[in-house]
Amino acid sequence: MPRYTVRGVVFDSLKMRPLTNTFLNVPGTPFSVVTDSTGAFIIDSVPPGTYTLEFDEPGLRYRAELMPPSFRVDSTQTPVAVGLASRQTLLRALCPADPTLSAGGRRTRLPPHELGVLQLTLTNPDGTAWVSPGDQIEIVFELPWRDAIRGKYRGDDDGIVNACGLPTGVPLDVYVLLENSAIHSLTVIIPQDGFLRADVVRP
Repeated sequence: MPRYTVRGVVFDSLKMRPLTNTFLNVPGTPFSVVTDSTGAFIIDSVPPGTYTLEFDEPGLRYRAELMPPSFRVDSTQTPVAVGLASRQTLLRALCPADPTLSAGGRRTRLPPHELGVLQLTLTNPDGTAWVSPGDQIEIVFELPWRDAIRGKYRGDDDGIVNACGLPTGVPLDVYVLLENSAIHSLTVIIPQDGFLRADVVRP
C-alpha cells in the first residue's frame, strides 16, 4: 500500500489564528505530532484514507469532539488546512432554533457577546441515557445578578441536552428538573469561548 507525507496547518476558526505548539493525535493510528510556531505539521508514511484529529488541549478537544476536523490522504496529496469549527458554526449546529428562555416569567434574549452553550450528558449510574429522544427536560439557571433563567430542552439518543443562550464567564447554579423536582444541581462557569460540557448522573 502506498504511503504519503502529509503537510498542513491547523488554525483556530474562533480566533482566526494558527494553533502553535499544539499536540495532535490521529485516532485509530500511531500518528501524533506537535504543530510548530506557525501552526504547521508534517506526518510521514500515512496510508490513503480520511482521518480526523484529536487535540490534547481541553478547550480545543471539546470543539474537536463536537465537530471533528478531518483531512484526506490520497495520490493527489497536497498541503492541507485543518480548521476547528467557528463559534457561529457550532452555535448553528448545537442550537438550530432559538431556545425558549424566561427570566422572572418573561422571555429574554441575551446580547450576542454573552451567548454560551452548556452541553449536559444525562445518564443513569450504569451509563445509559435517562432521557429518551424527544423527552422534554426543564433546567433552571440561577445567576447572582439577575432573575433565574428557565429553559425547556429535548434530549437526543445519547441523553445529551444542549442548553443555549447562556451567559459566559459567570457562575451558574444549574438545577435539572424532572416532573418539577430537582434531581441534580451543579455550579459551572461557561468559558469565554462559549462552550462547556458537563456530565449529570441520575441519583
